[in-house]
Amino acid sequence: MPVDTSLLGESIKPTEPVIRHVFVKRGGNCPNIDALERKLFVIRKQCHKDIRARDLPEGGCSISPACRRAP
Repeated sequence: MPVDTSLLGESIKPTEPVIRHVFVKRGGNCPNIDALERKLFVIRKQCHKDIRARDLPEGGCSISPACRRAP
């Protein structure tokens, strides 16, 4: 995500949050959106586990498919 940090003071820059955007595409081994959501759930749980293991601050970890279900 592009940000403009030019207005931030030097004392605040070390505490600026880090945001990463990852896009996940459903592959051939994932037959439908429900299967994709289950896989993303497992990935999110693993991310939280890794964050705790590394003693990192546990902020928001949101992983969800970027698609809509058909009505």
